[in-house]
Amino acid sequence: MIKTKNISLFIFWFVFISIIRVVPTQQCSDTGNFELNSTYGAIRSDILSSLASNVMKDGGFYNTSITKGPDQVYAMAMCIDGSEQKACSECIEIAVRQLKYNCLNQTEAFTWAPHKTLCYARYSNISFFGRLGTHPLYSEHTSVDIKSYLEAYEKEWKNAKK
Repeated sequence: MIKTKNISLFIFWFVFISIIRVVPTQQCSDTGNFELNSTYGAIRSDILSSLASNVMKDGGFYNTSITKGPDQVYAMAMCIDGSEQKACSECIEIAVRQLKYNCLNQTEAFTWAPHKTLCYARYSNISFFGRLGTHPLYSEHTSVDIKSYLEAYEKEWKNAKK
């Protein structure tokens, strides 16, 4: 159990260091669009609005879905391990605002947001719960010198190898 947690922490730090100073990173998928005043649009608005108030109920991870007739929306939110409740909720609120503003009518999108903590929000019209997937696949590169983060990274790496 402890080794699994250390490996998870290592992976998190690796990802975190890789995207530091690049976030917010988001992707609005081109898999489909919807009408803003449609049932899907209303469901998306409702489900995204529920994420911030529910994300800390299960330790910083929350997923949910809403179905109305043929329209389905799946969503998830998560914050970095150890996030304070208020910081996590505020981060998710910002992530949701970014998704609603920047991905106005796309049926699938995700974003990473760095507001007081690091968080992730995603929604889709296709279920991604319990499935291993390589999508959304998105990368960003930075020219920021990450040497200042190497000490924390090396510490986590050593702990993960124990």
